[in-house]
Amino acid sequence: MAIILGCSVIMVILSSKSLFRNHLFICGCALLLAGLSDKNSPPRLLFIQLSLVYFGAVFNKVFEADWWSGQFIYNWLGNSRENPFFISVSEFLPNMWFAKLLSWFSMLVEFSIAVLILIKKRHVMVAWIIILFHSVLYTIIFFRFGHFYEDIVIILLIFLIWPKEKINIYINKNVSVFFKQIFSFYFNNCYVIHDNASNIKNAYWLKIKTDSVDKINISALRYLLIFTPNFYLTLFIVDLLIRFLFNDIIMHLLHISILWIWIIFFISKFWKGKRPINTQIENGY
Repeated sequence: MAIILGCSVIMVILSSKSLFRNHLFICGCALLLAGLSDKNSPPRLLFIQLSLVYFGAVFNKVFEADWWSGQFIYNWLGNSRENPFFISVSEFLPNMWFAKLLSWFSMLVEFSIAVLILIKKRHVMVAWIIILFHSVLYTIIFFRFGHFYEDIVIILLIFLIWPKEKINIYINKNVSVFFKQIFSFYFNNCYVIHDNASNIKNAYWLKIKTDSVDKINISALRYLLIFTPNFYLTLFIVDLLIRFLFNDIIMHLLHISILWIWIIFFISKFWKGKRPINTQIENGY
């Protein structure tokens, strides 16, 4: 199915020059390569594609004098889009320093991403760099380059090593019945729910346990959401509803607010570090 969808998207785009969009072509290629990948092996074809996307972005810029001088960014954000943030910051800096800084920073980050994608040990790092880079860009310019942001978010799922073992979920018996019902419905297709287990202590409301993972409370919820298809489906449904109900500044503000709430929610585990399970229980973490 992925091969059929990918070929269909690519053929439609190539059939008419006016229909061609980079973000649609990337999506079509991702579907095609996903279909050609072996489900029992890492999706190396998609790693290569994503790396080529950023190498291509760098090569499109590095040989253009307007990118080194900052003229492209200045004309695009300052004159074409009349971006208030860019104009305000540029007024305090002389000789297009801010435009040059954004140009050089963009090329450096995109080149770093392209290289790090090819290094397996740096996949977690590069996934966060990609998310933060495009999120900051969207926050500043209120523009997502068509469906490019969504394409990248979907493709980043290739960095997840999906658990093959059964995940046991324990919910504290003191948790409300309504919460248990919602929780069981949301995670029903992927996990085994153990309600009112006798070994659950009052120190935490949620616990997940596998042969290699033992997490509680917020840390457990993060883990479940990352490996739950319903979570990603919910994000895209909310995104579409916002697009349907609102437009212009309100739409972008809602998107950006939700975006950064989830980024802070998930990235916080990295600066808290790993704690022993007993310490997590004592602190309610």
